[in-house]
Amino acid sequence: GFEEISVAALCDWIEGPLLQEWQPYHLLRNNGQHFLLALAGFLTMTSSVVPELLEVEEPSVEPEMAKGMVLSERALSTDIEEDDLKKSAEISDVLLDSLTDLKADRNDVLAALASNWKAFEHAAQELKADPVIVLAAVQHEGSALRHAALGLRADREIALAAVRDDWRALRYVEGKLRSDRDIVLAAVCQNGLALQDVADDLRSDRGIVLAAVRRDWHAVEHAPEDLRGDRDVILAAVRQDGQALAFASPQLKADRKVVLTATGYDWRALEHAAPALRANPELVLEAMRHNARAAEFASQDLGTNRDFLLE
Repeated sequence: GFEEISVAALCDWIEGPLLQEWQPYHLLRNNGQHFLLALAGFLTMTSSVVPELLEVEEPSVEPEMAKGMVLSERALSTDIEEDDLKKSAEISDVLLDSLTDLKADRNDVLAALASNWKAFEHAAQELKADPVIVLAAVQHEGSALRHAALGLRADREIALAAVRDDWRALRYVEGKLRSDRDIVLAAVCQNGLALQDVADDLRSDRGIVLAAVRRDWHAVEHAPEDLRGDRDVILAAVRQDGQALAFASPQLKADRKVVLTATGYDWRALEHAAPALRANPELVLEAMRHNARAAEFASQDLGTNRDFLLE
């Protein structure tokens, strides 16, 4: 029986004896069926099923197949006997029944979380509504929040712990907490792209957007239109990648300092500048100092001006 085997003991077995004995995957000698039998042997506290792992005979291989050809379907089919498949199915049923009890044991799940947060993913539903277990899970892996009961995804302490561990947990936060400044800042200060999961009211918050863009310029894509016209926001973006100028407002695309900064980091940013600046000889020459090909993005009149190109 399985009454005395805890999830923690199962994890110890996986990280200990199984790891030491484990061999690389082999379609015939070491596949999922063999692992299932070994696991059954551990859970029943007997090695009687383990020797069977070594009893599977490899199919005979014809000489020409030994020269690098893939085994034919006929050869593979000889390895999988009907009684082996039935045995695997029977063992699977036993394992599922045994693990059902383990998944519902609060202490076992808590102990298992210390080494593998996925124990929470497979925990019984009532444990996914247990604040202590959920908090322990998200502290190990923030994205585990997606498996928590809906009510606990709206718990501030749990949500903040989850987002501090993994910014992506923000997308699983429920209710008003997506407008909680501390939670949102914890996310965007890890990865600016978290801005896309922020509630609309905070996505319009200049401090939040600036923090996000400073972390990753791509966040400017998710900024509201008015903040794409904020000089500090766009400068923070183009100082990471000049191409961010593409997301600036028309007014900032016509801002000499912003465009010069952008082309200083990537000469190709000239393509996104306002027409008036693309016709400005001094600005185009400055971009060309980084790469002569910047002339491709100059205005048509300037790009075909022989005197200008010879300067």
